Amino acid sequence: MNQAIVIVDDSPTQAILLERILIQGNYRHILTFKDGLEALNYLKAEGAALVISDINMPLMSGYELCKHLKTDPRLRSIPFILCTVLSDPEEIIRGIEYDADNYITKPYNADILLSTVRYLLSGKALKSISQEDKEEIFLGNQKYSIGASRQKIFDFLFTTYQNILDQNQVQAVLQEELQKAYTLLETSHREQESLLTNVLPTPVAHELLSFGVVEPLRYADTSVMFFDFVNFTSHAKKITPPQLLTALEYYFDAFDYIIEKHRIEKIKTIGDGYMCVGGVPVVNDTHALDCVLAGMEVIQYIQEQAETIKEMFQVSWKIRVGISSGPLIAGVIGKKRISYDIWGDTVNIASKMEALSEAGQVTISSATYEKVKSYVEVTPKGKILISSQENEDQFVEAYVIEKIKEIV
Repeated sequence: MNQAIVIVDDSPTQAILLERILIQGNYRHILTFKDGLEALNYLKAEGAALVISDINMPLMSGYELCKHLKTDPRLRSIPFILCTVLSDPEEIIRGIEYDADNYITKPYNADILLSTVRYLLSGKALKSISQEDKEEIFLGNQKYSIGASRQKIFDFLFTTYQNILDQNQVQAVLQEELQKAYTLLETSHREQESLLTNVLPTPVAHELLSFGVVEPLRYADTSVMFFDFVNFTSHAKKITPPQLLTALEYYFDAFDYIIEKHRIEKIKTIGDGYMCVGGVPVVNDTHALDCVLAGMEVIQYIQEQAETIKEMFQVSWKIRVGISSGPLIAGVIGKKRISYDIWGDTVNIASKMEALSEAGQVTISSATYEKVKSYVEVTPKGKILISSQENEDQFVEAYVIEKIKEIV
């Protein structure tokens, strides 16, 4: 008798997988065919020890191949295993109807496949059905004529049970791996978000995480503010580098707290300078007053901390503030080291206001003054030359804020 195990599958990949599993089980005489008709011609001529066949194939399906074998007196004793993707009840019943001996599901479980092959090759499952009466059953509005023995039906049901258990175990493992991957992804996302929100405004960081890019935007109405320490260079020479960094960090942490309280966005520090903006990236109508109030609070904080800082570093620190209002462009720049920055005349004028301000003063441009004049008392500083061009010079009116008006 031919001891070959015949594999019938139009997918070379699936056929190779089956062959490898059988080789692992010490089955060496294995033949593969790509369709049912080709396999049937071989089986009629040579026979086989066992057939493992896919269901959906060109020319002849696995069901048709099984029917041909089980209705041929010379071939009906060859054990026949059907391969299916799912444990579909209709496929199982149809397999029993065509007198298949068992079935296995994809992806293949090597242990279940080899135990099924060994069981069928042992001859224990073989039983003639010639003396058994066929019974008709209905499933899904389809009639099936079943003539299988109770043992064969039990074998099918047991295999179904094994497959369900195996699939549940695989699903549980996959679910666990998926949960681990999701947790890692969430952790990575939170870490990225935390890092980005340390260098970018929160809405901008979220946009970058969501879309991978941040479009630069033009803002029509904003207020830019600069802080700068007076005579910083000469003071820096009097203390050690660690002391210098400690002092700057001491002040900048306080500045961060103050501007955040007034809904102002920090842009960057430049040496001993501090740059921030109101009305960006979240647009609002109070940015000018927000900056003025924050600037005055910074001046007050410096004055209150003067003695403490002098005791710590033997240096007396003073600061000046400049503010201007108007349009600007904001966006993310850089690839390796990204940063959020702002550009435009408003930025340049605010920087000029800070440079012309004296220690302990908040100097604002006329654009800012027009927005806050109802809330502040000022001293005009006159026209300030901002830039000099070939045809004309650009001047801006400047004002020094004396105090915030009391609201009655």
